[in-house]
Amino acid sequence: SILLEEIRKQGIALEETHIRLFLLGLYEDTGFFSYISLHEADVRTFADLFGQLKEKDISYLSRYLVTDLTAEQLSIMDDLAKQSSYLDTGNGKIAFCTAEREEYVSNISFVAQRLLVILAVEAVFVLVRLGKTVYFLARSRNRLIDVRESVAPLGGGGHPSAAYVALKEISYVDAREKVYDIIIQSYKKERPLREIMNPDVVSSTEEETIAQVREKMLAYNHSKIPVTDGRGSILGMITQKEVNRLYQHGFGHFMVSDYMDREVPVLAENEDILKAREEILEKRKSMVLVSRDGALAGIITKNDLLLMDFLGEGQKRNIRNLSSDIKYSLKGANYKRVHAAGEIADSLGYRAYVVGGFVRDLLLKRTTYDIDLVVEGSGVEVARALGEKEQGKVIVHRKFQTATVLFADGFKMDIATARSETYSRPGALPVVMRSPLKYDLYRRDFTMNAMAISLSGESFGDLYDFFGGYDDLKKGVLKVLHTISFIEDPSRILRGVRFASRFDFSFGKQTLGLLKNALEMKALRYLSGRRVKDELFLIFDEDYPENAFSLMEELGIFSALFPGFHFTKEKVKIFREIRHTIHWYRLLYFKKKIHERFLYLMALFSDMGQDMRRECTEKLELTKRFQIFTDQVESFVRERYKTIHVKRFLKKSEIYDLFRHLELDVILYLMAAYAHNERFQQYASLYIMEISRKRQLVNGNDLKDKGFKRGEELRKVLETIHKMHIDGEIKTREEALRYLKRLATS
Repeated sequence: SILLEEIRKQGIALEETHIRLFLLGLYEDTGFFSYISLHEADVRTFADLFGQLKEKDISYLSRYLVTDLTAEQLSIMDDLAKQSSYLDTGNGKIAFCTAEREEYVSNISFVAQRLLVILAVEAVFVLVRLGKTVYFLARSRNRLIDVRESVAPLGGGGHPSAAYVALKEISYVDAREKVYDIIIQSYKKERPLREIMNPDVVSSTEEETIAQVREKMLAYNHSKIPVTDGRGSILGMITQKEVNRLYQHGFGHFMVSDYMDREVPVLAENEDILKAREEILEKRKSMVLVSRDGALAGIITKNDLLLMDFLGEGQKRNIRNLSSDIKYSLKGANYKRVHAAGEIADSLGYRAYVVGGFVRDLLLKRTTYDIDLVVEGSGVEVARALGEKEQGKVIVHRKFQTATVLFADGFKMDIATARSETYSRPGALPVVMRSPLKYDLYRRDFTMNAMAISLSGESFGDLYDFFGGYDDLKKGVLKVLHTISFIEDPSRILRGVRFASRFDFSFGKQTLGLLKNALEMKALRYLSGRRVKDELFLIFDEDYPENAFSLMEELGIFSALFPGFHFTKEKVKIFREIRHTIHWYRLLYFKKKIHERFLYLMALFSDMGQDMRRECTEKLELTKRFQIFTDQVESFVRERYKTIHVKRFLKKSEIYDLFRHLELDVILYLMAAYAHNERFQQYASLYIMEISRKRQLVNGNDLKDKGFKRGEELRKVLETIHKMHIDGEIKTREEALRYLKRLATS
């Protein structure tokens, strides 16, 4: 419109082609006359140009202006929608969307316009890398959100409703960070620091010594600790570097107050989050202390800001509400109980969430029976109130601020206080501190297990995904949340393998690298034998445990656990046969329970010598019963198995002699180990199904009545009669008693 006004002033005549070109540009530049930046002058100019046309036909506009998206545009729009974050500006919700492509995709501006509608936001900010160039464009349909403010610092321009800039000399990662900061500074609604601060601060008092502070830093893995006076007022901060230097010089007995830094950033809890951003991101401070009436109330680190939700309540990628899914999955009484937990938390001024495996399995459409709740507040208090309301038994675990509610129908619910954890050393049990939800999720093993669903009020069913777990779940990728995850808790290596095999997922590139680094550092040696056993048993409980152990072999985990040994192809076969044998036994519906995990464990140790096997048994803190099982296997293979090959046919009583001294679990294991031996299978199955179920027809009292003496003679006679019964030579008790009578008089 401005250019045409200048042409008119200068009296320049326009040709028909020029007029049509200007009409096309004006129509496109105003978003088909739909942008909020549309002026009356634009409409007048369009009408004036239309009047100058010799042929009053503008149907050509639809041929040149895109109205349908190409396959490439649809693909990148899907990525942009998935990788979108949201911000509540106070004037409406806006979205920041990012994506990358190696090839150029045309008409990204039209994609951005479509996203405005699809994401149901007031403005959308799109950052894309197409080849070597990064493009940033924005669209708005709210007069109070002027998108020119976002591109102006980058040298771009446009209208209040449409703006654009091409960034050629900046990396995509740097551009994303810069654009993010610009959006935050330009549009973010004020929020007080108390909403994101961590209220559980590890601090020291001015009277503590350097040695005491050093010990505290090691225990909590902190590089800096604030120092307070006796009333909790903030005095300063001391770093691990300074503490270590003083300690090494023999000054461990000095007071920390003599060496602390007194010039530390302190902000009041009601000040805006942007103040903390300025201190940490612009002034390069590592952390900000938060005060309440002069006393230490919390702490905010750079990590807190990076984890801080881009929304008012949480970074919900593609905000999803799963309330109907929860209702369908739980049904009836269990849904009522979960809903009640949310209502109780609300009534106490807390917020409750379903977390972990339930959320993951719900999204994967898998049945799950484990319900874990996290409460921003007191989980124990909510558990007690729920138990009282729904007639459940409450078991409290004070050390970890958790409780379990057991219901009469067998359903159970674990309720925890939202907490963060620190590890004093690799493999150690965590030290627990209360914290907001996002920190509770941040301590978890993998992104797919670090999602939560709100049970509170109007947000009931909302998915909270701070770390991209939903996208990783859809891609089938396992990712840890931080780089020292496997070092802090090496059992995550074994859990990762279990999840990867269960869901047929793969490890993310960085996560796989971190796992291999942890193995090189021999992190698994820090795990106690009991924890290794617990993780192995959970793998045995999987549908196809051999898949997990094959992956462990491939990654070098198996040899790290059991140096010098491997999960061979032969063991894979035995694992499969164990599964089939267990299934066969279950179909018999016998009451006698078996130790299924022990069967797999015997296969795992099958190529170990006796000394090594005993060492592993002791290390894993296995029961004496397992040692008995393995001894029986070894003894049978060494002394009895050859009987099957020596004689072509065994009577039932001989089969009885072959297996009578073995535990049922051992026989089932041998059936799996010798699955290739058809004769052995026949003998073993016959023993389990028939021979072992034969009962003695007579007892010791019967023999004494006939004049037999106690001791070896008694035992031999009973054994003889029982074997005759097994072979069908004696069928009833009466026949057995007659045989005894003949034997006694002979």
